[in-house]
Amino acid sequence: STDMRNTLSGTPIKGVVRNLWGILHWMRPDEYKGFWSWAETYLQINDNGFGKDIGGLREGKEEAFYRSLDKVAIRRTKREVRSDLPENVWQEHWVDMLPGQKKQYTSMVEEAEADFDGTIVSTTGVLAELTRLKQLSFGEWKIVDGKLYPTEKSPKIDLLLEMLAERGVTGDPKTEFGDMKYVIASQFTQVVDCIVDSLGKRGIKSLVITGAVTGAKRAHAQKAFQSEGGERIMVINTTAGGVGIDLDAYCDEMFILDETWVPDEQKQVEGRIDNRGERVSTRFYHYIRTRETVEEGNANLNIDKDKIQSYILDKRRGVEFARKLIGRKSDG
Repeated sequence: STDMRNTLSGTPIKGVVRNLWGILHWMRPDEYKGFWSWAETYLQINDNGFGKDIGGLREGKEEAFYRSLDKVAIRRTKREVRSDLPENVWQEHWVDMLPGQKKQYTSMVEEAEADFDGTIVSTTGVLAELTRLKQLSFGEWKIVDGKLYPTEKSPKIDLLLEMLAERGVTGDPKTEFGDMKYVIASQFTQVVDCIVDSLGKRGIKSLVITGAVTGAKRAHAQKAFQSEGGERIMVINTTAGGVGIDLDAYCDEMFILDETWVPDEQKQVEGRIDNRGERVSTRFYHYIRTRETVEEGNANLNIDKDKIQSYILDKRRGVEFARKLIGRKSDG
């Protein structure tokens, strides 16, 4: 039928249940007519004195909510399609702030401003302050031509170089890791540039993809990284340069220097090296985080949001339910 509408998404809710409404309304406008009637049926709604706050699922409405999704939603994960895929491995690495970094960070927390080389930089609004704190979690920053840039005085750079040396990138190439390749990811373009410069000073060639790298240059960087014997390091900007890029050939490990507030975006970043081609192997994701910073809360927030998403979408398993819909028995 020409009236049939289907949507395909790997990240339909981004950790917030109400985000499903837009998809449901577009697919079935006759059934899902009004947002508030739908929200008041299934979601927690509180009056904050200025308006309404919309939370997660209402207690006692979980089963009804899942039944409503059964009619329109099927989820099928990659592991259900490819049962031969090995489990991915996620590892956390925590570092401590350096003295100069801690001074800048503490000042930004307490005063919403900090002194950078004699120049006072302040923030306006909660989001701006949180973003600045995430940047300062990387290391010490400085003023260059009136703009803030990260320096190599960074505990994350120190650990990153140490881990790359263990893999034969900054030291003896004859290690157990062979000539494997590695992706380094940050949401901040300034951090990406700092990493590339830091590697270059040590004679380590790297490729880079950010929002500023487009067209032929982006395609060339991706091809070079995917080629056997090419550069072993790719540094990407996660918020502008990661989408649609396949970097999995010869690459089993990713070093993630910071995270966005949305776990779905992190999964898209990780997907840049996920198993896609013929070479099947375990993928390792190294999250490098700084203690006593906003990154501790960010990590917990993303974990909680991810639990919400998995709970909502995986409550009814995709493949088995799809078989029931079309009247097909399970294999075996």
